Amino acid sequence: MFETAVMATDLSRVGVALSECGGALRTLGVEKIIVAECVKSGEALSIAYSYSDRKVESLIEQECAQLRDHGFEVDREVLTGNPGRNVRRLVKDRGATLVVTGTDHHSLTGELLGSDTSWSVIEHSLVPVLLVPIVRSPKDDEELCVHPTACEELLGQLLFPTDFSENADIAIPVVEDLVRKGAAALTLLHVQDSSRIDPHLSERLNEFNSIDEQRLLELKERIAESGTSEISTTVSYGRPVPEILRVVKEIGCTCLVLGRHGRGAILEAILGSVSHNVIRKAEVPVLIVPHET
Repeated sequence: MFETAVMATDLSRVGVALSECGGALRTLGVEKIIVAECVKSGEALSIAYSYSDRKVESLIEQECAQLRDHGFEVDREVLTGNPGRNVRRLVKDRGATLVVTGTDHHSLTGELLGSDTSWSVIEHSLVPVLLVPIVRSPKDDEELCVHPTACEELLGQLLFPTDFSENADIAIPVVEDLVRKGAAALTLLHVQDSSRIDPHLSERLNEFNSIDEQRLLELKERIAESGTSEISTTVSYGRPVPEILRVVKEIGCTCLVLGRHGRGAILEAILGSVSHNVIRKAEVPVLIVPHET
């Protein structure tokens, strides 16, 4: 499913950090990576004045060399303009099936990668997007590194939260593919939204739990046909975003899988407020699956 990937960065150390740990992408079946350096039109002149061509070229080549060391076939593109639209066009032209991008606070242009480039990519993408958190190196606060799970055990412990909506169901085929690829464990989670149940439906909570536990078991049986992963189900109660983030930490989640629908001007509208806030706050890689997959 993910043989060719586009790695979208913005001429920052984020791209270097991503490429250093690119080997983990092999567990997803990636064989070729197209490094796409995204420069917004208004930033191109700023970069031209502030940074030499040699420095930019050195940064791009460092990323490509690290990916080649991991055994990938590597190509490269510099995209000027709207990052999301340009990456979407590149994905279509090159037949890519995955976009990988990172989120951090520093780039050569001072832009907040993750609030701009990454969100634009997520909004416009027609293929799944793997959003990888970039953190400060424990050895050197000036250096960046990928969150350890993205380097070591991307398919160690998956978490798939579902509210049984069409939006969530979009991601089920991708979850099945990850199980086929050898995911060690998968947790299926449904959160009973306390804001919708309290106080008038509290007496029906056991009834709701029973219904939703059965739905999770049916989903478990379907996904179990795809591989030998250890699959568990959990129904919890509370506010969805804090509950999902709690379970992420509790189970040692290494990758969170979420579905989204459509495209539009307001990212929260196309993701849903729960998914939008989980993505912003999650400290592990998130695989976001669009409706078109």
